[in-house]
Amino acid sequence: MAKRRIKYLALLISIIIFNHCSSRYSQTEVDQILTPERAFSKTSPISIRIPFGWREIDANDSTFIDLWLISDDYKSSLSLIPLHSDNAKRSFSHWISVSKLSNKMKFKNMKLVMSDEEIVKINEIDCHFYNFRDNDSFYRISIFQFEENYFELTALENNISNDTSSKLQLLNQIQNAVIGSIE
Repeated sequence: MAKRRIKYLALLISIIIFNHCSSRYSQTEVDQILTPERAFSKTSPISIRIPFGWREIDANDSTFIDLWLISDDYKSSLSLIPLHSDNAKRSFSHWISVSKLSNKMKFKNMKLVMSDEEIVKINEIDCHFYNFRDNDSFYRISIFQFEENYFELTALENNISNDTSSKLQLLNQIQNAVIGSIE
């Protein structure tokens, strides 16, 4: 059990360090990760570039998921959810709390260890990240604001094993590049 915690802690530290080092991408780096093809949100004024080896799929419940991308091997996904409120004074801290509570409720039968919140600016977009793991899946959640609206972009990696730090770094890089491609 202690070895598992140490591996998990090492993984979280490497992800945090990687994110701080790569919050801004050159156009060449973005072009190596993302195709020129754009996916458009169903209900929000937002579009993103699609990563190589990924495709857009229709969400079963478009009431919640505005945009959904999945990797060709079906092991990774990105889902964009607009965060709505009648109160225009909602803040990042409010939406982080709502997001964490929502995920704790969704996985109520499991003990989730959530990372501390991390704040990164990606191409002029302030992003608040946290991540957690359940059994064999890793989730990296980003809350960001675009044109006065708040969004949650969830990156999910399924079937993770003990030696997946490079896969998770790639998923983080893809998520960051997608956020950087927002128009």
